[in-house]
Amino acid sequence: MVFVIALNFLFFALAYGACVQNEEGGPVQCCDQRETGGFLHCCEGRNSSCGMEDFVHNTLCFCDEFCETAGDCCIDFEDVKEPCGLGNGKCGVDVFSIRVSPLSP
Repeated sequence: MVFVIALNFLFFALAYGACVQNEEGGPVQCCDQRETGGFLHCCEGRNSSCGMEDFVHNTLCFCDEFCETAGDCCIDFEDVKEPCGLGNGKCGVDVFSIRVSPLSP
């Protein structure tokens, strides 16, 4: 039982990255960590492995296209959409242009 719990913890710890902030404060970097020697983190569509632990705001946020629908985007997601090619028709489904019309009686 303890082994299963430890394995689950390890899996979730590896699946998510963590947001960073320099010691002097400044902006929290989650999806775009290139400034601190990290990487650009973003995913097309809905991807639960595209999450980041934001210890500054004590939350789990995401860098995938679905985060805008779910309302759980990381604080810097807007800044990475263009460099990642998200929301410009590159994906199979452009989630930013889906419209739902009401059913007629």
